[in-house]
Amino acid sequence: MEAELRECLKAMPLYDPSDEVFAEANLLKSICIGYNTNRQNPPATIDLEIEGDKCFILHMAIIPVMRRKGVGRVLFGCIEAFCRKRSIKEMIVTPSGVGRQFWPAMGFKPHPGTEVLVKLITIPGN
Repeated sequence: MEAELRECLKAMPLYDPSDEVFAEANLLKSICIGYNTNRQNPPATIDLEIEGDKCFILHMAIIPVMRRKGVGRVLFGCIEAFCRKRSIKEMIVTPSGVGRQFWPAMGFKPHPGTEVLVKLITIPGN
């Protein structure tokens, strides 16, 4: 899983092969994924957990000077492709800060009666 994520992340501006990528299945049959650059001020970080056919985005941050340059879009696209390949049906996030604008631009829709945003993933052949 880690090699697959690294291959996708190469498209991200400022990607460095020494960047930390963590992808591990645990005993509860969920997958934990983390990405962080190895710099003092990392341009991008993301943490998520996959349980069954759902992906919970726990945290994603892009430093201000790297915003509006496509870093978040590329990072999210990589994670979305990773999920699609594993037949994940939903991506779920509770937005905060500038994420309140980012997630709807990525196709997330409000879940009625909550602050949660959900994106249904179309899986080819289903």
